[in-house]
Amino acid sequence: MCVECIATKSALSMAETQWYLQEIGKGMDVLIEEGRCRTCGEPRPVFALSRHPIVPEASPRLEKTAVTAKVLKDYGPLCADCISADCGLPVSDVSPAVKQLEAAFAVKQDIGFCPECRRRILVYSLVGPRK
Repeated sequence: MCVECIATKSALSMAETQWYLQEIGKGMDVLIEEGRCRTCGEPRPVFALSRHPIVPEASPRLEKTAVTAKVLKDYGPLCADCISADCGLPVSDVSPAVKQLEAAFAVKQDIGFCPECRRRILVYSLVGPRK
């Protein structure tokens, strides 16, 4: 998927998308190749996690990770249910997205108060880029 389509689908600005891709790339290999974006069809650089070939399954994984990072950065700490609701992801996708984030970001997991649903539950917080 190209950076423009990742930004659009993730509801992020271009600058935020590029920042998240750069930060994710510090902890894991982000593959950038010339190709045709599977979303818009335009010939331009496309992004995927290098552990996986550039196929339709790889780009949504990167997109889910970027969206989860954005929500935690802006609204954290949050529980999985609230991250799911805010990101538009199934709850089952939250834990894998958080695990992907941990490659590039320090993510705190603790039993605490979720400010959104007001439950005492496991909450996730984005502490910052992993150094």
